[in-house]
Amino acid sequence: MLGSGGAGGAGGTAGVVIVGQSPGGPGGFGGNAGLVGVGGAGGIGGFAATGTGGTGGHGGVGGALLGNGGPGGTGAEGAPGFNSGNGGIGGSALLVGDGGNGGNAGNATTLALLGGPGTVGSGGLLLGINGIPGLPMSPNLLVNGNFEIATPSPSGTSSVTYPGWSVSGTPTIITYGTQKVSYVLGVAFPFPDLP
Repeated sequence: MLGSGGAGGAGGTAGVVIVGQSPGGPGGFGGNAGLVGVGGAGGIGGFAATGTGGTGGHGGVGGALLGNGGPGGTGAEGAPGFNSGNGGIGGSALLVGDGGNGGNAGNATTLALLGGPGTVGSGGLLLGINGIPGLPMSPNLLVNGNFEIATPSPSGTSSVTYPGWSVSGTPTIITYGTQKVSYVLGVAFPFPDLP
């Protein structure tokens, strides 16, 4: 009679396949509430190594008399060149309560590959408002954002190039554990250890 629905589980991750593609699994549905309670949140979609990201799970329905609908789950990121997962649908309230928000779409490498946002759950018949729609996520706007393919400076005092970047000035990067330089030309004191 009283109690909220549990959250849905995450969708399964799809591994690499030799031939074809394998999409991520959909997120689990949020549990429905009894007479009074809140619907459970939908689970997130599963990541796909060689296909489309999984769709977020549907939010659970609010209690039959009183309770909000659960939010939809977030869609998963797709493999490079594939669509991200759509956001899950927000759960609805029945008599009194607010509808659940739609889940956000998963991340994608380009705008054309973004999944759709989840739709909203409806508010209660007697009292309540509809949920808020999910949002499409923006693609990663940085090329090589973590600098993994740049060759680091051996000392931290020389400028290096960043593949895919246009820079001004003399930026540099170093690897963790780089030993400090005792004295730099023009400075009369040693630098502290670098991270």
